[in-house]
Amino acid sequence: MKTTDQKRIQGTLKKERIKKADAYMLLDEIPPPSFPLNKDGMSYFTDFCRILLDNKYLTEAYIPIITRSAYWHQIYMRSIREIEKKDIIQIASKSGWEQKSGWFTVMMDAEDRMAKIEEKFGMNLYSNMKLGLPKPKAKNPLDDL
Repeated sequence: MKTTDQKRIQGTLKKERIKKADAYMLLDEIPPPSFPLNKDGMSYFTDFCRILLDNKYLTEAYIPIITRSAYWHQIYMRSIREIEKKDIIQIASKSGWEQKSGWFTVMMDAEDRMAKIEEKFGMNLYSNMKLGLPKPKAKNPLDDL
């Protein structure tokens, strides 16, 4: 299947078939995020953009949502560090009931939000099949010889 850019270059693109997201030109480098991110967020943002860039799928329209996913990754990583520091996932309430720690709840919420965004870009097996993104090429063991 040809990309919108390939069709545009070849002159075979029909205006009525252009999706709104395809109206944006593909980027050839990773732009800055929509708002400042910490080290964890920037690493995630760069990795996410690199995957899309390598597959010729990154446009300016996607940068705000990728930045939001990177923000949730920051929160996810902070919550993991807090859980590890205090070494607690469950706490006992005053009434004696066991409940999840607040940081565990935050971690689970951030992970869920990231997964929903990643799914839109085919970042899991099921959504990748639905979107029809190219499959990773299997490494040939003879290439190392």
